[in-house]
Amino acid sequence: MTENSEQFESLKKKLQKLQALAERGYRGEAENARRAIEHICEQYGVKLEDVLDIETKHRYTFEIGRSKDMMSLFVRCLSSICDISDMTYSKPSRSSIRVELTALQYADVLSLFNWHKSNYERELAEFRRTFMSAYIGKHDLYTDRERKGGDDRELTQEDIERIRRAWKMREAMSDNTYHKQLEASL
Repeated sequence: MTENSEQFESLKKKLQKLQALAERGYRGEAENARRAIEHICEQYGVKLEDVLDIETKHRYTFEIGRSKDMMSLFVRCLSSICDISDMTYSKPSRSSIRVELTALQYADVLSLFNWHKSNYERELAEFRRTFMSAYIGKHDLYTDRERKGGDDRELTQEDIERIRRAWKMREAMSDNTYHKQLEASL
């Protein structure tokens, strides 16, 4: 979400209304408004004053990990939120990066990066399982127990999709085999 987006304006207006209600509301209304503000600010990891002050920039540190993939993912998330062409950064440690952002930019980048990091790790884990299954099938590396089968249960739609993904991956693999390597060395 950028500072000029409808989503930003919507969040800003919501916080302004909640702030006004918290200041002028009657008993329970005011208390509920304060709780809602605290919840929203806690959710985004920012202070109300910082969100409503869209001009002031602060240095924020993001823990991204040591992986080049995570650094690339972070930069892409950052660039989707704000212009990074003139941005400077520092690396306080091998696993973190510090950039200067407004509070709302920080909240947006943090939320977007955390979601993509979690989603990326989940997708990568599933990809690895599928790849291992495809590799075992491609090179016929089944155990005796797997060769005998014996599992007469009906396949679910999820099982069928997993098998299709593994089959497509298997077909995309090269046709190198151990036996060809033996023949080539003779």
